[in-house]
Amino acid sequence: MGMQTDKVRFNVGGKIFETTATTLASAAEGSSMFGAMFDDEWNFRPREVNEEYFIDRDPEYFSVLLNLLRTGELYVPPHIPDKLFYREALYYGLIDNVRTARFCEFDGNRLKLTSSVKGQEFGNCTAIRASPDGGCAVAHDRIVRLYDWMLEEYPTINLNYEKVNDICWIDLEIVVLSACKRSGREDSGIGLFSSSRGDLKHTFQLNHENQVKSFTAGALCCNSDGKVFAACSGTGVNGIGVWDQVTGKQTGFFDRTVYEPLCDANRIQCLDGNNGTDSSIRWNSESRQPKAVEPSYPKLALHGGQLFSCINDRVSMFCGPDWFLTSSIGRSCNGGAIRDFSIGGDRLFALHSEENVFDVWETPVPPNRAG
Repeated sequence: MGMQTDKVRFNVGGKIFETTATTLASAAEGSSMFGAMFDDEWNFRPREVNEEYFIDRDPEYFSVLLNLLRTGELYVPPHIPDKLFYREALYYGLIDNVRTARFCEFDGNRLKLTSSVKGQEFGNCTAIRASPDGGCAVAHDRIVRLYDWMLEEYPTINLNYEKVNDICWIDLEIVVLSACKRSGREDSGIGLFSSSRGDLKHTFQLNHENQVKSFTAGALCCNSDGKVFAACSGTGVNGIGVWDQVTGKQTGFFDRTVYEPLCDANRIQCLDGNNGTDSSIRWNSESRQPKAVEPSYPKLALHGGQLFSCINDRVSMFCGPDWFLTSSIGRSCNGGAIRDFSIGGDRLFALHSEENVFDVWETPVPPNRAG
């Protein structure tokens, strides 16, 4: 791209802004609306002299975003609501620029509570799973509520099963759910859904010993090779089923000759070799607090070379070859013990056992980078 010296004038909601093509070029890649102002060789396409681009949007939001492109720093006036600001950033295709300026790559040792969201159902939620871009899905009995990165809610998924056991995001558009099967139903307890529309794409059948089996599906996970894994139990069935993410066709089954039904497992996780460990972990999930205080929901997860352990009202982080405790985060003011947690899209979500509250934790930019 050659040197850009052309002035560019915008009329945003009646207010005039002037900037340069060089400033706009910093956001021209990807889905930014400013990309249309450049040709295939990144040369600016000038308009007639003094001709302006009219944008029928709020000029106050545009001013904040333009200053972000100029300086690389973000300052949002306190009276501007985050959700409205994110919508404007999404309109201009600058949401990634905003996220980069406001938050860093995920670091479990520097997390900060950024928001708490209260659910809309009675009773207690059972599971939360982060989406690849920092949205999430929350399971409550037969209902699953899904949220995008701005925590705007998608259409609710309501299943005709006893309850949802687990949730697994394949990508931003597809989510897999496992559920306890109701008596009299012939289809399986695993289904693939559209996350944004909530419609069912297909269900997953389990074949074992040359027979289609009735089963209960528990913990879910997926890998980068396009496979879905589910802990499955039923009559003559106790193991890990494997299916193709796209077609739903079964590709394998790992039989386990153990007494405990694997569908009761809280979590399974695929390790891709990049989690920073080749050693075993000894972990005691028993709470040291008096059992009369409140119930405990122990969970373990590996993410980015860090080990995360959840017991009672805290999530603890462990690092290094010997897994030393390096930091921990607690619950917010309301909601009871942490029932479940999940990490994705540079966020940690913590779901509480009461009031359907989930907390959102993120890694803020260092003070020398903050605007």
